Amino acid sequence: MTKITFAFFASALLISPALAQTAGTPVIKTLAENDKVIVTENWLKPGESAAMTVRKDGVFYYVQGSTFELEYKDGTRETVVRKSGSARIGTDPRPYAPKNIGKTTAHVIVVMPK
Repeated sequence: MTKITFAFFASALLISPALAQTAGTPVIKTLAENDKVIVTENWLKPGESAAMTVRKDGVFYYVQGSTFELEYKDGTRETVVRKSGSARIGTDPRPYAPKNIGKTTAHVIVVMPK
């Protein structure tokens, strides 16, 4: 049982959006965390994609904006422009994976409920 618990925990760490990733994937740094929220600083270079997950109720502040293609779990895609200095609150309950299709590295501060 302990090995299974450890394996599950290790797997969760590997896919956790709060951890820095290898080249070709977003760089994510945890700034603060408690039992209710996690605050991360995220960089997504042109051509890079983030993991597919639900981002409902998250607060996003775009230090450096870009253009993103959002791919939803059902395969539909949507292009959105996020401007530098803008903020938004996630309202869509559907999981999606954002891909930076712009020409600048996106830099985003994210506050997500746990």
